[in-house]
Amino acid sequence: MKKILIIISMLAMIMSFAGCSEKKEDVNTSASKEQKEQNNENDQNKEADKLTAESRIAVGTNSLTEIINELGIKMLGIPTTTHERKEELKKIDTIGSPMNPDIEKLKSLKLDFFISDDVLKNSLQEKLKNQDIKTLFYKTSKYDDVKNTIKSLADTFGKQEKGNKLIKDMEAIEEKIKKETKDKEKITVLAIFGTPESFMMCTKHSYVGDLVNKAGAINITDSLESAKGPYVPFSIENIVKANPDVILRMTHANPEQSRKMFDKEFNNNKVWQSLDAVKNNRVYDLDNKYFGVVANIRCGKALEKMFEMIHK
Repeated sequence: MKKILIIISMLAMIMSFAGCSEKKEDVNTSASKEQKEQNNENDQNKEADKLTAESRIAVGTNSLTEIINELGIKMLGIPTTTHERKEELKKIDTIGSPMNPDIEKLKSLKLDFFISDDVLKNSLQEKLKNQDIKTLFYKTSKYDDVKNTIKSLADTFGKQEKGNKLIKDMEAIEEKIKKETKDKEKITVLAIFGTPESFMMCTKHSYVGDLVNKAGAINITDSLESAKGPYVPFSIENIVKANPDVILRMTHANPEQSRKMFDKEFNNNKVWQSLDAVKNNRVYDLDNKYFGVVANIRCGKALEKMFEMIHK
């Protein structure tokens, strides 16, 4: 018996050391990741310090193009798009798609900086660096990202008056919503991201999911442990269990085809008919102009529209 106890004690110690080792490894991995992110941020800040009001810039995404144009900042190149643009933007050279800009075109513009979205940093940074094209990346994934980007660019290019006006307009909408929802019972919302091939549920880490919370409502994915990214797999079981008051349907690629997929799913699957949102005609298709995968210069108006849909 004494020998058995000794063996058990030794095994427990080994398992304990193994557990500590794993935890230490996890901590080290996490610390390494944080350090890398911090270094990247420091590098971005150093480069951003070189940006001036006279810098020659081209812009890689439509969202940033609209923000920079609204601030009155000159651009030498903007991304190709199928969407309608303001007249002044139609006169600017196009430089290819956001994910695959035309390198030769960028070089021909003799840029000081190429500005793109932070979500494209991993796929673009090294490629552009190897071509001696200096890059800066700004976040536009969520509502507050746009406010921070507006402030940063406005300060750099001496457009503080315009920048402050844009931010104050957004904050006025936020304050209005806070006052009107302060003592009200929270409405539950399901936001679905649909493509012609599949559906996913939007979390608070997505632009639309973020707006749901800012509009004073509860996103049903907030309680899911798996909701760590912007979207989570579609689960009809979770949806039925949550029985949301409002359902928002968001499309991105091929909007018309995606809407047909939504209609087919809602009409053919009888489970949807049991939900309060469907029974009460509280199912809304989101306008792509305001509600996309990332935020844009219209995000203040988008928040206002979101509030009206949810609380009417």
